[in-house]
Amino acid sequence: MAGMGYMKRVADAICRIGKGILFIGFSVQTVLGTVWMCCNFMKGQAFGAPSGWLYPFLLWIVGDCVWVLYLVQLCLAYYAVRKFLAPLLPEGIFWENWGSLALLTLPMALQCHMAALPYSAVSSLFLLELCFCRKLFQGGNLVRETVAGAACWLALWALLPEYGMFGAVPLVLSLLVQCRMRPGEGRRLVAACLVVAALSGILGGLKGLLPAPDGRKVTWEQAMASRFAWPSLWNDSQKWPKELAEAAGNCVWDASYTPAHMEQILFPAIEEAAGENAGVLYGKMAQFAWQNHKIRVLKEIAWDVLGYGAAPAILQLQLIGRAYDSYSGRNYEIMFQNTPVLTKYYVSYGCWWFVAGLGAGALLGVAGLLAGGIRLHHGKMCFAGVCVACGGVLVLAYTMRGAGMMDYKCTVAIVELWAAWLLSGMGVSYVGKEVQDEV
Repeated sequence: MAGMGYMKRVADAICRIGKGILFIGFSVQTVLGTVWMCCNFMKGQAFGAPSGWLYPFLLWIVGDCVWVLYLVQLCLAYYAVRKFLAPLLPEGIFWENWGSLALLTLPMALQCHMAALPYSAVSSLFLLELCFCRKLFQGGNLVRETVAGAACWLALWALLPEYGMFGAVPLVLSLLVQCRMRPGEGRRLVAACLVVAALSGILGGLKGLLPAPDGRKVTWEQAMASRFAWPSLWNDSQKWPKELAEAAGNCVWDASYTPAHMEQILFPAIEEAAGENAGVLYGKMAQFAWQNHKIRVLKEIAWDVLGYGAAPAILQLQLIGRAYDSYSGRNYEIMFQNTPVLTKYYVSYGCWWFVAGLGAGALLGVAGLLAGGIRLHHGKMCFAGVCVACGGVLVLAYTMRGAGMMDYKCTVAIVELWAAWLLSGMGVSYVGKEVQDEV
Protein backbone atom coordinates (compact mmCIF):
# COMPACT_ATOMS: atom_id res chain seq x y z
CA MET A 1 0.00 0.00 0.00
CA ALA A 2 2.83 2.39 0.86
CA GLY A 3 4.48 1.62 -2.46
CA MET A 4 1.27 2.27 -4.34
CA GLY A 5 0.80 5.56 -2.51
CA TYR A 6 4.33 6.61 -3.46
CA MET A 7 3.75 5.73 -7.10
CA LYS A 8 0.54 7.75 -7.12
CA ARG A 9 2.38 10.75 -5.73
CA VAL A 10 5.05 10.40 -8.41
CA ALA A 11 2.31 10.02 -11.03
CA ASP A 12 0.59 13.13 -9.72
CA ALA A 13 3.84 15.12 -9.90
CA ILE A 14 4.36 14.03 -13.51
CA CYS A 15 0.70 14.81 -14.21
CA ARG A 16 1.10 18.34 -12.86
CA ILE A 17 4.13 18.90 -15.07
CA GLY A 18 2.26 17.62 -18.14
CA LYS A 19 -0.77 19.78 -17.40
CA GLY A 20 1.46 22.81 -16.85
CA ILE A 21 3.07 22.26 -20.25
CA LEU A 22 -0.35 21.94 -21.88
CA PHE A 23 -1.64 25.10 -20.19
CA ILE A 24 1.35 27.23 -21.21
CA GLY A 25 1.54 25.82 -24.73
CA PHE A 26 -2.14 26.29 -25.57
CA SER A 27 -2.21 29.73 -23.90
CA VAL A 28 0.61 31.01 -26.10
CA GLN A 29 -1.17 29.61 -29.17
CA THR A 30 -4.40 31.33 -28.09
CA VAL A 31 -2.68 34.72 -27.78
CA LEU A 32 -1.00 34.41 -31.19
CA GLY A 33 -4.20 33.19 -32.81
CA THR A 34 -6.31 35.97 -31.32
CA VAL A 35 -3.89 38.63 -32.58
CA TRP A 36 -3.83 37.03 -36.04
CA MET A 37 -7.63 36.89 -36.12
CA CYS A 38 -7.96 40.58 -35.22
CA CYS A 39 -5.43 41.60 -37.88
CA ASN A 40 -7.21 39.60 -40.62
CA PHE A 41 -10.86 40.02 -39.67
CA MET A 42 -11.69 42.78 -42.16
CA LYS A 43 -9.16 41.82 -44.84
CA GLY A 44 -10.06 38.19 -45.41
CA GLN A 45 -8.16 35.60 -47.44
CA ALA A 46 -8.11 35.39 -51.22
CA PHE A 47 -9.33 31.84 -51.78
CA GLY A 48 -11.27 30.96 -54.90
CA ALA A 49 -14.99 30.34 -55.23
CA PRO A 50 -16.33 27.89 -52.62
CA SER A 51 -17.61 24.44 -53.52
CA GLY A 52 -20.83 22.81 -52.38
CA TRP A 53 -24.42 24.04 -52.62
CA LEU A 54 -24.90 26.41 -49.72
CA TYR A 55 -21.86 28.69 -49.60
CA PRO A 56 -22.20 30.31 -53.03
CA PHE A 57 -25.71 31.33 -51.96
CA LEU A 58 -24.47 32.66 -48.59
CA LEU A 59 -21.77 34.71 -50.29
CA TRP A 60 -24.37 36.19 -52.62
CA ILE A 61 -26.38 37.24 -49.55
CA VAL A 62 -23.53 38.89 -47.62
CA GLY A 63 -22.04 40.54 -50.70
CA ASP A 64 -19.06 42.72 -49.82
CA CYS A 65 -19.64 42.29 -46.07
CA VAL A 66 -17.88 38.94 -45.98
CA TRP A 67 -16.77 39.64 -42.42
CA VAL A 68 -20.35 38.82 -41.41
CA LEU A 69 -19.74 35.27 -42.63
CA TYR A 70 -16.49 35.09 -40.64
CA LEU A 71 -18.35 36.18 -37.52
CA VAL A 72 -21.03 33.52 -38.03
CA GLN A 73 -18.39 30.84 -38.60
CA LEU A 74 -16.47 31.86 -35.49
CA CYS A 75 -19.63 31.79 -33.37
CA LEU A 76 -20.63 28.37 -34.70
CA ALA A 77 -17.10 27.05 -34.17
CA TYR A 78 -16.96 28.40 -30.61
CA TYR A 79 -20.31 26.81 -29.79
CA ALA A 80 -19.27 23.47 -31.28
CA VAL A 81 -15.88 23.22 -29.58
CA ARG A 82 -17.27 24.36 -26.23
CA LYS A 83 -20.02 21.74 -26.41
CA PHE A 84 -17.54 19.06 -27.41
CA LEU A 85 -15.01 19.97 -24.70
CA ALA A 86 -17.48 20.49 -21.84
CA PRO A 87 -17.23 16.92 -20.43
CA LEU A 88 -13.45 16.78 -20.95
CA LEU A 89 -12.20 19.82 -19.03
CA PRO A 90 -12.18 20.69 -15.32
CA GLU A 91 -15.40 22.29 -14.12
CA GLY A 92 -15.61 26.07 -14.20
CA ILE A 93 -16.28 28.88 -16.64
CA PHE A 94 -12.58 29.70 -16.92
CA TRP A 95 -11.61 26.25 -18.13
CA GLU A 96 -14.51 26.07 -20.57
CA ASN A 97 -13.56 29.40 -22.16
CA TRP A 98 -9.85 28.69 -22.09
CA GLY A 99 -10.23 25.28 -23.72
CA SER A 100 -12.67 26.55 -26.34
CA LEU A 101 -10.32 29.37 -27.35
CA ALA A 102 -7.40 26.94 -27.46
CA LEU A 103 -9.29 24.72 -29.91
CA LEU A 104 -10.61 27.70 -31.88
CA THR A 105 -7.13 29.18 -32.45
CA LEU A 106 -5.46 26.12 -33.93
CA PRO A 107 -3.73 27.71 -36.97
CA MET A 108 -5.32 25.45 -39.56
CA ALA A 109 -8.74 25.68 -37.95
CA LEU A 110 -8.59 29.45 -37.57
CA GLN A 111 -7.57 29.85 -41.20
CA CYS A 112 -10.77 28.03 -42.16
CA HIS A 113 -12.89 30.07 -39.73
CA MET A 114 -11.56 33.25 -41.37
CA ALA A 115 -12.18 32.18 -44.97
CA ALA A 116 -15.28 32.26 -47.17
CA LEU A 117 -15.18 28.49 -47.57
CA PRO A 118 -17.39 25.70 -46.17
CA TYR A 119 -14.59 23.93 -44.28
CA SER A 120 -15.11 25.90 -41.06
CA ALA A 121 -18.80 25.10 -40.80
CA VAL A 122 -18.13 21.50 -41.86
CA SER A 123 -15.65 20.95 -39.04
CA SER A 124 -18.01 22.59 -36.51
CA LEU A 125 -21.04 20.55 -37.58
CA PHE A 126 -18.97 17.37 -37.60
CA LEU A 127 -17.97 18.02 -33.97
CA LEU A 128 -21.61 18.74 -33.10
CA GLU A 129 -22.70 15.47 -34.69
CA LEU A 130 -20.10 13.68 -32.58
CA CYS A 131 -21.52 15.44 -29.51
CA PHE A 132 -24.96 13.98 -30.22
CA CYS A 133 -23.39 10.56 -30.79
CA ARG A 134 -21.61 10.85 -27.44
CA LYS A 135 -24.95 11.49 -25.75
CA LEU A 136 -26.12 8.14 -27.11
CA PHE A 137 -23.26 6.45 -25.27
CA GLN A 138 -24.14 8.45 -22.14
CA GLY A 139 -27.68 7.06 -22.11
CA GLY A 140 -29.43 9.89 -23.98
CA ASN A 141 -32.74 9.50 -25.79
CA LEU A 142 -32.10 7.41 -28.89
CA VAL A 143 -34.58 9.09 -31.22
CA ARG A 144 -33.93 12.68 -30.13
CA GLU A 145 -30.14 12.46 -30.36
CA THR A 146 -30.33 10.57 -33.65
CA VAL A 147 -32.59 13.22 -35.19
CA ALA A 148 -30.23 15.97 -34.01
CA GLY A 149 -27.24 14.10 -35.44
CA ALA A 150 -29.12 13.53 -38.71
CA ALA A 151 -29.81 17.27 -38.96
CA CYS A 152 -26.05 17.89 -38.72
CA TRP A 153 -25.52 15.22 -41.36
CA LEU A 154 -27.95 16.93 -43.73
CA ALA A 155 -26.24 20.30 -43.18
CA LEU A 156 -22.86 18.70 -43.85
CA TRP A 157 -24.08 17.39 -47.19
CA ALA A 158 -25.41 20.84 -48.14
CA LEU A 159 -22.02 22.37 -47.32
CA LEU A 160 -19.78 19.73 -48.96
CA PRO A 161 -21.44 16.94 -50.96
CA GLU A 162 -18.79 14.36 -50.04
CA TYR A 163 -19.84 14.73 -46.42
CA GLY A 164 -23.11 13.10 -47.39
CA MET A 165 -21.08 9.90 -46.96
CA PHE A 166 -18.74 11.01 -44.15
CA GLY A 167 -21.58 12.39 -42.04
CA ALA A 168 -23.26 9.00 -42.00
CA VAL A 169 -20.30 7.24 -40.40
CA PRO A 170 -20.68 8.53 -36.78
CA LEU A 171 -24.42 7.88 -36.66
CA VAL A 172 -24.28 4.44 -38.24
CA LEU A 173 -21.41 3.25 -36.02
CA SER A 174 -23.02 4.69 -32.89
CA LEU A 175 -26.34 3.00 -33.59
CA LEU A 176 -24.64 -0.31 -34.32
CA VAL A 177 -22.98 -0.17 -30.91
CA GLN A 178 -26.24 0.89 -29.26
CA CYS A 179 -27.88 -2.27 -30.56
CA ARG A 180 -25.61 -4.21 -28.18
CA MET A 181 -25.57 -1.67 -25.34
CA ARG A 182 -29.38 -1.22 -25.20
CA PRO A 183 -31.03 -4.53 -26.04
CA GLY A 184 -34.14 -3.53 -24.05
CA GLU A 185 -34.93 -0.46 -26.18
CA GLY A 186 -35.80 -2.22 -29.39
CA ARG A 187 -38.55 0.16 -30.51
CA ARG A 188 -36.44 3.26 -30.04
CA LEU A 189 -33.52 1.60 -31.83
CA VAL A 190 -35.76 0.74 -34.76
CA ALA A 191 -37.09 4.32 -34.87
CA ALA A 192 -33.55 5.74 -34.78
CA CYS A 193 -32.43 3.40 -37.56
CA LEU A 194 -35.45 4.40 -39.63
CA VAL A 195 -34.45 8.07 -39.26
CA VAL A 196 -30.97 7.30 -40.61
CA ALA A 197 -32.35 5.11 -43.42
CA ALA A 198 -34.89 7.76 -44.44
CA LEU A 199 -32.24 10.47 -44.58
CA SER A 200 -29.96 8.16 -46.59
CA GLY A 201 -32.74 7.70 -49.12
CA ILE A 202 -33.40 11.43 -49.32
CA LEU A 203 -29.72 12.25 -49.87
CA GLY A 204 -29.41 9.48 -52.44
CA GLY A 205 -32.38 10.87 -54.36
CA LEU A 206 -31.06 14.43 -54.23
CA LYS A 207 -27.63 13.33 -55.44
CA GLY A 208 -29.27 11.64 -58.40
CA LEU A 209 -31.34 14.69 -59.30
CA LEU A 210 -28.74 17.42 -58.82
CA PRO A 211 -25.55 17.75 -60.89
CA ALA A 212 -22.14 17.88 -59.25
CA PRO A 213 -21.42 21.40 -57.91
CA ASP A 214 -18.55 21.95 -60.34
CA GLY A 215 -20.24 20.10 -63.20
CA ARG A 216 -18.12 16.92 -62.83
CA LYS A 217 -18.42 13.63 -61.04
CA VAL A 218 -15.23 11.66 -60.41
CA THR A 219 -15.59 7.88 -60.59
CA TRP A 220 -13.51 5.50 -58.51
CA GLU A 221 -11.61 4.42 -61.65
CA GLN A 222 -10.64 8.04 -62.29
CA ALA A 223 -9.63 8.49 -58.65
CA MET A 224 -7.34 5.45 -58.84
CA ALA A 225 -5.81 6.67 -62.09
CA SER A 226 -5.11 10.05 -60.51
CA ARG A 227 -3.83 8.51 -57.28
CA PHE A 228 -1.33 6.17 -58.96
CA ALA A 229 -0.48 7.74 -62.32
CA TRP A 230 -0.37 11.54 -62.05
CA PRO A 231 3.14 12.13 -60.60
CA SER A 232 4.79 10.20 -63.47
CA LEU A 233 2.10 10.83 -66.05
CA TRP A 234 4.22 12.30 -68.84
CA ASN A 235 7.07 9.79 -68.63
CA ASP A 236 4.71 6.81 -68.36
CA SER A 237 2.63 7.97 -71.31
CA GLN A 238 5.50 7.14 -73.65
CA LYS A 239 5.11 3.46 -72.72
CA TRP A 240 1.35 3.17 -72.35
CA PRO A 241 -0.63 0.53 -74.29
CA LYS A 242 -1.55 1.75 -77.74
CA GLU A 243 -5.29 2.17 -77.09
CA LEU A 244 -4.66 4.25 -73.95
CA ALA A 245 -2.10 6.48 -75.65
CA GLU A 246 -4.41 7.07 -78.60
CA ALA A 247 -7.37 7.92 -76.36
CA ALA A 248 -5.30 10.40 -74.32
CA GLY A 249 -4.05 12.09 -77.47
CA ASN A 250 -2.15 15.34 -76.98
CA CYS A 251 -3.61 16.11 -73.54
CA VAL A 252 -1.03 14.31 -71.42
CA TRP A 253 1.51 17.14 -71.25
CA ASP A 254 -1.07 19.68 -70.09
CA ALA A 255 -2.61 17.19 -67.66
CA SER A 256 0.77 16.57 -66.02
CA TYR A 257 1.00 20.19 -64.80
CA THR A 258 -1.43 19.87 -61.88
CA PRO A 259 -3.65 17.09 -60.46
CA ALA A 260 -6.74 19.15 -61.31
CA HIS A 261 -5.88 18.95 -65.01
CA MET A 262 -6.39 15.20 -64.85
CA GLU A 263 -10.10 15.81 -64.22
CA GLN A 264 -10.39 18.93 -66.34
CA ILE A 265 -8.45 17.87 -69.43
CA LEU A 266 -7.33 14.23 -69.59
CA PHE A 267 -10.43 12.39 -68.36
CA PRO A 268 -12.86 14.24 -70.68
CA ALA A 269 -10.53 13.54 -73.63
CA ILE A 270 -10.38 9.82 -72.83
CA GLU A 271 -14.15 9.61 -72.34
CA GLU A 272 -14.77 11.33 -75.65
CA ALA A 273 -12.42 8.96 -77.46
CA ALA A 274 -13.24 5.70 -75.68
CA GLY A 275 -16.86 6.16 -74.61
CA GLU A 276 -18.05 3.36 -72.35
CA ASN A 277 -14.60 1.76 -72.51
CA ALA A 278 -13.06 4.72 -70.64
CA GLY A 279 -13.24 2.95 -67.27
CA VAL A 280 -11.10 0.10 -68.61
CA LEU A 281 -8.47 2.56 -69.82
CA TYR A 282 -8.39 4.30 -66.43
CA GLY A 283 -7.73 0.90 -64.87
CA LYS A 284 -4.86 0.25 -67.29
CA MET A 285 -3.39 3.66 -66.48
CA ALA A 286 -3.45 2.95 -62.75
CA GLN A 287 -2.16 -0.60 -63.22
CA PHE A 288 0.78 0.55 -65.33
CA ALA A 289 1.80 3.16 -62.73
CA TRP A 290 1.48 0.66 -59.88
CA GLN A 291 3.58 -1.97 -61.62
CA ASN A 292 6.38 0.48 -62.42
CA HIS A 293 6.33 2.83 -59.43
CA LYS A 294 4.94 0.80 -56.54
CA ILE A 295 7.40 2.13 -53.92
CA ARG A 296 6.87 5.73 -54.98
CA VAL A 297 3.09 5.36 -54.90
CA LEU A 298 3.17 3.87 -51.40
CA LYS A 299 5.39 6.69 -50.13
CA GLU A 300 3.08 9.31 -51.60
CA ILE A 301 0.05 7.63 -50.04
CA ALA A 302 1.87 7.60 -46.68
CA TRP A 303 2.60 11.35 -46.99
CA ASP A 304 -1.06 12.05 -47.72
CA VAL A 305 -2.19 9.92 -44.79
CA LEU A 306 0.09 11.91 -42.49
CA GLY A 307 -1.02 15.17 -44.07
CA TYR A 308 -4.71 14.49 -43.56
CA GLY A 309 -4.34 12.72 -40.24
CA ALA A 310 -1.79 14.94 -38.48
CA ALA A 311 -1.19 17.92 -40.75
CA PRO A 312 0.66 20.18 -38.26
CA ALA A 313 3.30 17.50 -37.73
CA ILE A 314 4.45 17.61 -41.37
CA LEU A 315 3.38 21.07 -42.57
CA GLN A 316 6.82 22.58 -42.03
CA LEU A 317 8.37 19.79 -44.12
CA GLN A 318 5.86 20.48 -46.88
CA LEU A 319 6.64 24.19 -46.85
CA ILE A 320 10.38 23.63 -47.35
CA GLY A 321 9.81 21.07 -50.11
CA ARG A 322 10.89 17.96 -48.22
CA ALA A 323 7.53 16.22 -48.53
CA TYR A 324 5.22 15.17 -51.34
CA ASP A 325 3.19 17.59 -53.52
CA SER A 326 0.18 19.15 -51.80
CA TYR A 327 -1.94 22.29 -51.57
CA SER A 328 -0.34 23.24 -48.24
CA GLY A 329 2.02 25.75 -49.85
CA ARG A 330 -0.87 27.58 -51.51
CA ASN A 331 -2.88 27.60 -48.28
CA TYR A 332 0.08 29.07 -46.40
CA GLU A 333 0.71 31.65 -49.11
CA ILE A 334 -2.88 32.90 -48.85
CA MET A 335 -2.73 32.97 -45.06
CA PHE A 336 0.60 34.80 -45.27
CA GLN A 337 -0.52 37.73 -47.45
CA ASN A 338 -2.01 40.17 -44.94
CA THR A 339 0.29 39.61 -41.95
CA PRO A 340 3.45 37.84 -43.18
CA VAL A 341 5.62 38.13 -40.07
CA LEU A 342 2.85 37.25 -37.61
CA THR A 343 1.68 34.35 -39.78
CA LYS A 344 5.19 32.95 -39.98
CA TYR A 345 5.60 32.79 -36.21
CA TYR A 346 1.99 31.77 -35.58
CA VAL A 347 2.07 28.81 -37.97
CA SER A 348 5.60 27.78 -36.96
CA TYR A 349 4.64 27.80 -33.31
CA GLY A 350 1.37 25.98 -33.99
CA CYS A 351 3.17 23.16 -35.81
CA TRP A 352 5.89 22.91 -33.16
CA TRP A 353 3.35 22.97 -30.35
CA PHE A 354 1.25 20.22 -31.93
CA VAL A 355 4.21 17.83 -31.75
CA ALA A 356 5.27 19.08 -28.30
CA GLY A 357 1.68 18.74 -27.09
CA LEU A 358 1.64 15.10 -28.17
CA GLY A 359 4.73 14.68 -26.02
CA ALA A 360 2.92 16.22 -23.06
CA GLY A 361 -0.01 13.89 -23.70
CA ALA A 362 2.39 10.93 -23.68
CA LEU A 363 3.75 12.21 -20.35
CA LEU A 364 0.25 12.08 -18.89
CA GLY A 365 -0.08 8.54 -20.21
CA VAL A 366 3.14 7.54 -18.41
CA ALA A 367 1.74 9.06 -15.23
CA GLY A 368 -1.39 6.97 -15.63
CA LEU A 369 0.64 3.77 -15.99
CA LEU A 370 2.66 4.59 -12.88
CA ALA A 371 -0.56 5.17 -10.95
CA GLY A 372 -1.84 1.73 -11.80
CA GLY A 373 -3.22 2.00 -15.31
CA ILE A 374 -5.88 4.03 -17.05
CA ARG A 375 -9.43 2.77 -16.68
CA LEU A 376 -12.02 3.86 -19.21
CA HIS A 377 -15.77 3.52 -18.94
CA HIS A 378 -17.13 1.16 -21.60
CA GLY A 379 -19.25 3.90 -23.19
CA LYS A 380 -16.28 6.26 -23.35
CA MET A 381 -14.15 3.58 -24.97
CA CYS A 382 -16.83 2.96 -27.59
CA PHE A 383 -17.19 6.67 -28.33
CA ALA A 384 -13.41 7.02 -28.63
CA GLY A 385 -13.50 4.16 -31.13
CA VAL A 386 -16.20 5.95 -33.14
CA CYS A 387 -14.04 9.10 -33.26
CA VAL A 388 -11.00 7.12 -34.42
CA ALA A 389 -13.06 5.28 -37.05
CA CYS A 390 -14.54 8.54 -38.37
CA GLY A 391 -11.08 10.06 -38.64
CA GLY A 392 -9.83 6.96 -40.43
CA VAL A 393 -12.64 7.11 -42.99
CA LEU A 394 -11.95 10.78 -43.69
CA VAL A 395 -8.21 10.21 -44.10
CA LEU A 396 -8.63 7.15 -46.33
CA ALA A 397 -11.28 8.71 -48.58
CA TYR A 398 -9.40 11.95 -49.16
CA THR A 399 -6.07 10.15 -49.59
CA MET A 400 -7.41 7.88 -52.31
CA ARG A 401 -9.25 10.57 -54.27
CA GLY A 402 -6.07 11.48 -56.16
CA ALA A 403 -2.37 12.30 -56.01
CA GLY A 404 -0.94 15.74 -55.25
CA MET A 405 -4.29 16.99 -53.90
CA MET A 406 -3.63 16.87 -50.14
CA ASP A 407 -5.49 19.80 -48.57
CA TYR A 408 -5.54 20.02 -44.78
CA LYS A 409 -8.64 22.22 -44.87
CA CYS A 410 -10.72 19.15 -45.76
CA THR A 411 -9.92 17.35 -42.51
CA VAL A 412 -9.39 20.19 -40.04
CA ALA A 413 -11.83 18.40 -37.71
CA ILE A 414 -9.21 15.68 -37.21
CA VAL A 415 -6.69 18.24 -35.95
CA GLU A 416 -9.37 19.50 -33.58
CA LEU A 417 -9.95 15.97 -32.29
CA TRP A 418 -6.22 15.60 -31.61
CA ALA A 419 -6.23 18.88 -29.69
CA ALA A 420 -9.40 17.90 -27.79
CA TRP A 421 -7.69 14.71 -26.67
CA LEU A 422 -4.73 16.73 -25.38
CA LEU A 423 -7.00 19.21 -23.62
CA SER A 424 -8.82 16.34 -21.91
CA GLY A 425 -5.60 15.76 -19.98
CA MET A 426 -6.30 18.94 -18.00
CA GLY A 427 -9.09 17.10 -16.17
CA VAL A 428 -6.96 14.12 -15.07
CA SER A 429 -5.73 13.61 -11.48
CA TYR A 430 -4.07 10.62 -9.79
CA VAL A 431 -4.26 11.50 -6.11
CA GLY A 432 -7.16 10.74 -3.78
CA LYS A 433 -9.24 8.79 -6.31
CA GLU A 434 -9.16 6.09 -8.94
CA VAL A 435 -7.23 6.73 -12.13
CA GLN A 436 -9.49 8.46 -14.62
CA ASP A 437 -9.32 9.51 -18.21
CA GLU A 438 -12.02 11.40 -20.11
CA VAL A 439 -12.75 10.71 -23.77
